[in-house]
Amino acid sequence: MNRDRALDQVKAAAFTDSNAAFLGCLICNLNFSWSKTATQTACVSDTNFYWNPDWFDSLTKEERKGVLMHELWHLALLHSLRGESKDNHRKWNVACDIRINENLLAEGYILPDGACLDEQFKDPNILEEEIYKLIDVEPDPQSWGSGSLSVSDAQVGIVQSAMAASKFAGKTPGNVEEVLRNFLKPKLPWKQILHKYLLDKIEPGWTWTRPNKRYRDMYMPSFLPQEGRLTHIAMF
Repeated sequence: MNRDRALDQVKAAAFTDSNAAFLGCLICNLNFSWSKTATQTACVSDTNFYWNPDWFDSLTKEERKGVLMHELWHLALLHSLRGESKDNHRKWNVACDIRINENLLAEGYILPDGACLDEQFKDPNILEEEIYKLIDVEPDPQSWGSGSLSVSDAQVGIVQSAMAASKFAGKTPGNVEEVLRNFLKPKLPWKQILHKYLLDKIEPGWTWTRPNKRYRDMYMPSFLPQEGRLTHIAMF
């Protein structure tokens, strides 16, 4: 078997998917490599997609397509970035695997034996964060797709480019746009937010309900009375 040619045939599946503009852009920005040391199955790390050649050979063509889509959606949904604050990273990976795999089965993809599945989470509206809270028994650590992933600025850039391409094509996939909006928008430091809040409380305001007595020939605003305004604050 010509393994490289077989991989090209699998990658072509992304361009026939309903989210072809998005997934195809992801594929075009990833470096595909064969490695027996980087993974026992398949994984995405930084901008590299690693296949274990022995495991690849053991799969059917349809199973390879399912694995490819599985890893692409890990990247697309920024699972590593979203899981940075989780206490149990392996549990988070399993929750993400369940969400992706249930979605792929609903779309008609075939997955290899050992895929993380849970019928109670068939509803695509149940997000990974909720699954993470509900599951308490983790699959065997040898099951495919449950390894940790790495995230980088380059990955974020790839997803943003793919989203732009899909918008140009007139079809944005699933909840990827919402993920980007929620997890990539600038986060203001809490000190800056508190500082602005206190300034709003401390700085004197103006009112038109009381004319300024210094201007008798024209109606000008005056300062608001200071009663009830913030004068002391304790922080801990």
